Amino acid sequence: MITTLDWAPNYNQPIRYLEAILRDQTDQQAKTQTITQIAYLYDGQLYVLFHELLDYLPDMARVREIEEQNVWLDTRQNAVSEAFTRNGGGDLGAYHAADMFIAQTRQRTALIEERLARVKID
Repeated sequence: MITTLDWAPNYNQPIRYLEAILRDQTDQQAKTQTITQIAYLYDGQLYVLFHELLDYLPDMARVREIEEQNVWLDTRQNAVSEAFTRNGGGDLGAYHAADMFIAQTRQRTALIEERLARVKID
C-alpha cells in the first residue's frame, strides 16, 4: 500500500521565466504586473512549505509556528506598505512593494526550509 506521494508543485520554473521577462521589460506598469505575479508565486511556495512543516510538528509546536507565522505576516505587510509609501505610491511604489514582499518571503522561506530540514522524516 502506497502511503506517500512523490509530488510537489514546481514554483521555480515559472518564477525564473517571469524573472527573465522582468529583466527585459522597460514599461513600469508591465514591470509592476510581472513582479506582482512573481510575488504571488513566492508566497504560494512559502504557503506549501509552511504547511509541510506543520505536518511534521506535534500540536503545541504547530500552534507556536502558526502564531509566529501570523506575526511575521503582519510584519511583512508593514514592510510592504512602507516600501510602497517610501517610493511614492503608484506603479513605482507598487513595484517596490512587490520587491519587498519577495525579499521578505524569500527570507522567511529560507528559515522555514531550515526548520523543516530539522524535523522532516525522509
